[in-house]
Amino acid sequence: MVRRRPGREARRPEATQTGEAAAPKRPGAGTYDARGSRRQVDELAPRPHRSLASTPMEHQDPTGPGPDGLTIREAQRAVDDWISQFEEGYWPPLSNLARLIEEVGELARELNHRYGHKPKKPDEPEQDLALELADILFVILTIANEQGIDLDTALRAVLEKYRVRDSDRWTRR
Repeated sequence: MVRRRPGREARRPEATQTGEAAAPKRPGAGTYDARGSRRQVDELAPRPHRSLASTPMEHQDPTGPGPDGLTIREAQRAVDDWISQFEEGYWPPLSNLARLIEEVGELARELNHRYGHKPKKPDEPEQDLALELADILFVILTIANEQGIDLDTALRAVLEKYRVRDSDRWTRR
């Protein structure tokens, strides 16, 4: 049995003109207003979800990931595959932002315990920084997927921006 958050009704495939069942509408597309409130906003053109499984890989780094690593695009696909198996799908943008802030707070807490002025309680276990960072990355990938953003392309663009803007800003080794 699928557990739904309160107020979530089951979504059913819409019929096409030919009478065939259409693919179910993604929960993130067109069901939230600009404030992230759950209500139908048919008057607004919903941003269609672009499945990353159909995104071409022509811009992939020719050296590829490490032996066990993922490219950014592969990570986005893995997150999309995970979320797509659930009827509820992607959460609305503001809920994902709250999740991101929560995860960043967990990282901040652990860093503060290790390097800041707030010691851990004696019975409080040390957290794995790598997992805390991976939690943040997961939510960032989720937000990018829900918004239809290819982070591989976006990261390449921002690295070029920094290269041009900050090339003479720092002392080179």
